[in-house]
Amino acid sequence: MADVHSTLCQVACDVNKMYSFQMFVLINESILYSTATSYTYFNVITAKVIPIELALSLPVYFVARIILIWGMCHLSSELSDESDMFYEQLVTAMRQQYYPCVNEKLTLYVAFRRSVVISAAGIFTVSNSIIASLVETAATYFITLVQLE
Repeated sequence: MADVHSTLCQVACDVNKMYSFQMFVLINESILYSTATSYTYFNVITAKVIPIELALSLPVYFVARIILIWGMCHLSSELSDESDMFYEQLVTAMRQQYYPCVNEKLTLYVAFRRSVVISAAGIFTVSNSIIASLVETAATYFITLVQLE
């Protein structure tokens, strides 16, 4: 079981290394886009003539971005949770043995807990809190624009 968990963690780390920079660019671009969308949508709302295509397309594109980021964050959190659950099963299996210290390799593996953490270029962890940050950024900027008007 320890070898399976170790392989799972290694595969997750390898996938994270391959796509870490792409996740970083996508998430940061989405945060910048949400800020720009807030500004543009504010200008559309305050304008006397509102182009209906623009008024409808901005929220749709913004929601599409949130869904894209949510999918990435949800899968990242799910992978981390499954790895932790597998680790807990490993610990339970080790504790059920009468002499857990007999298998030194397993004891050392459990002592040096290895978990799966997906990050964006090593700068921040990809988790569900990113979605809240994305929405908060857009809402804060929009509210600031409304107050300054």
